[in-house]
Amino acid sequence: MKHKFFTVSPLKFALLSVLTLTLFNIYWFYKNLSVFKKNNPKKGSRFPVIEAIFSPLFSCRCFKNISQTALELGVNNKAFVTILAFIYFLFFAVGVGNDNPFLTLVRLLAFIAILPMNNLAMKVNEKLS
Repeated sequence: MKHKFFTVSPLKFALLSVLTLTLFNIYWFYKNLSVFKKNNPKKGSRFPVIEAIFSPLFSCRCFKNISQTALELGVNNKAFVTILAFIYFLFFAVGVGNDNPFLTLVRLLAFIAILPMNNLAMKVNEKLS
């Protein structure tokens, strides 16, 4: 039996991401990388904590894991994994080390690039139920 991905509603995701200053994004990546590792011990990440902390660099791997699982289960998958990972990286990189409040706000909006994958993971979980 496959383990389910960690998901939350889109509104809850947005609120937690902004209120924790994007720390919830790291937690989301960690939980989903850990689930994929349990489901696929040979393919899963060896160090989900490290990949979660550096999620802007490793988000593509997590997104591909969710997308691959969706394809295996026959879930309709229209997410552009690489593009979403690049957008997440850009959102995150723009706000790092800047004193400009507008750029910091842009960084807080990085969750927008994760939402499509969270929604896909929700569909996968429904299929697993």
